[in-house]
This record gives sequence, C-alpha cells and structure tokens, in this order.
Amino acid sequence: MNTHTNEDIKYELSLIFPVHNEGNIVEDVIHTLFKTIHRRFEIIAVYDKEEDITIPVLQKLQSQYPALHSVQNKEGCGVLGAFRTGLDEAKSPVVGIWCAYHTDPQGSLNMMMDLMDEGYDLVSGNRYAYKMQRTRGPRMKFFLSITGNFIFSKLLNIPLFDMSTSIKLFRTSVLKSIKIETPPKGGWAFVFELVVKIAINKLRMGEIKLDPSSLQFAGVTNFKIQRYLPYYLYWTWYGFCHLRCFKSIFKQ
Repeated sequence: MNTHTNEDIKYELSLIFPVHNEGNIVEDVIHTLFKTIHRRFEIIAVYDKEEDITIPVLQKLQSQYPALHSVQNKEGCGVLGAFRTGLDEAKSPVVGIWCAYHTDPQGSLNMMMDLMDEGYDLVSGNRYAYKMQRTRGPRMKFFLSITGNFIFSKLLNIPLFDMSTSIKLFRTSVLKSIKIETPPKGGWAFVFELVVKIAINKLRMGEIKLDPSSLQFAGVTNFKIQRYLPYYLYWTWYGFCHLRCFKSIFKQ
C-alpha cells in the first residue's frame, strides 16, 4: 500500500513515522499531531509488512487527513530502513522522526520549527530539562540514559544535552549529504551518528526543553541497552577523535 500523493503540495515539514503493529495506538498520536502543529506538514507512515495491524487504522485516518501517507519499508524491516524510506519520500526542506507511541499535546514541534526558521540544521528535544523526572520505563534505563547523555555532551563538547532522543528535526539537504554507517541492527543509534557528524561538519544545532508532563507515551519502548550500547560507544569515540576533543580538554 502506497498512498503518497499530493506531490504538488508544498510542505514545510515531513514527519517520518515508523510503525510496527501499533494498531489503534497511533490514532490518538496522529490526531494530536494534526491538531497541534501549526505548519503545513505531512506524516509519512512507514510499515514493514502488508500484514501490519496498523495499516487499517492508517487507511481510516487517511480519509480525514490527506497529508497522512503510507509506504512500505524499502529495506524490509527496521527503524533505519523506515527512516531511509521516509527520507526518499519526503517533500519538504525539514524532516523529523516521530515515534508511533508519542503524543505531544503542547505542540513542541512548533517551537522546534521556529528554531529551524532561524537557520539551524538540527533541532533536538531535551527530555531532561525540567525536573529531571522520569517520564517512563524502568529506573535503571532512565539513569543510564540521563547519565550517558550527560557524558556524551560533555565529552564531545556538543551543545545538546539529550543527544540520544529520537525527537529531532533535520535540514533535509543536510541529511542527504551524510552517509549513515550504523548498521540496521544498531536501532536508533543512527540518530546519534547523525548528531556527531553534523557537529563534525560545524553545522548549527539547537535544543528545546520538553516538558515531561506534556509528553505522553501510549506504548512501551523496546530499547535494548546491551544490544545497542556498542554503537553509541563507537560514535562517541568517532566524534571524540574527529572533533579534536583531546586538544580542547588539555586547553582547559
């Protein structure tokens, strides 16, 4: 099923929306996005297989939201393949990623787009900017996430505190100039790789504060620390070497 039409419409933002058997969970997420985002935008839902139980839900919503499109993952499966597929389909100068189980009644994407209008090449959300409260998931995962992001930010001297979150907007031209080397089994680590490579290219990066009370999670993350940590460590070392962090540390 490929319903990506309306090619003549000029969108300001394309949201890549990987889905994998979320089913009815996506309904509230999509309704909220179309109610809160004040820009002309499209959602590109990318599914792996025709049997995905989310597809009937998307088909129902497409009659209400013409800017909701669906396309099958060209690489078979996985979030990286979904991202590449969505990027190929995107029709706007700014591309974002949005998880199918995130709702944001406060419309954080509007603030992120405002920064993109100021000439930033990457704008990220910061989940830990307020009371550092735990928004979801086991305490150990939360502790490792916030500690890891603090170390990554300080070690690499990158002006983003929450480097690992998927809540990011990218300049489309920048994305298409970067070769993603994280393998499909690396999961969301490719987003971390993009941050590191954008920093190496000395492009503009900004961050907004995400109020944890406004972000709601209709599903559960499948992030596996032991499986993905080696990829984060690799890109940390890569950035440490290419950003000349040795010199900056010794100068302090």
